[in-house]
Amino acid sequence: MFSARDDNLYAYPEHCGTSCGSLWVGHTSDYLESVPRLADGLVFVSTADAIVGFPVRCRAGGGTCEPSVRVDTGDYAPIEAADEGAVVVATHRGRPNSVMSIPTDCSGVCSPTWTASVDGDV
Repeated sequence: MFSARDDNLYAYPEHCGTSCGSLWVGHTSDYLESVPRLADGLVFVSTADAIVGFPVRCRAGGGTCEPSVRVDTGDYAPIEAADEGAVVVATHRGRPNSVMSIPTDCSGVCSPTWTASVDGDV
């Protein structure tokens, strides 16, 4: 289970009971703009200017994790879908409307697999 708050992503055990601590905390250095989405063993969140992904099993028993994937979007880009192989995001605020696909098999700073311009609202 995952929870996003401020600029941190928190991972919790699946079966917590009434109280438990986080397994790990992922720091993004920027305010989180979306709910976490799972794809291919990674958990993705949208920040004010990027999509970042953390390994689901980053750590156990506490500690801080760094993102293993980062795709700069230049602005807020909500995650519309996440599945095997790709995370699809839509950009609209402060730039032309577009949809982009982010590969889940990249590591480090990556580029979208494809980007398509969209007429009208996204």
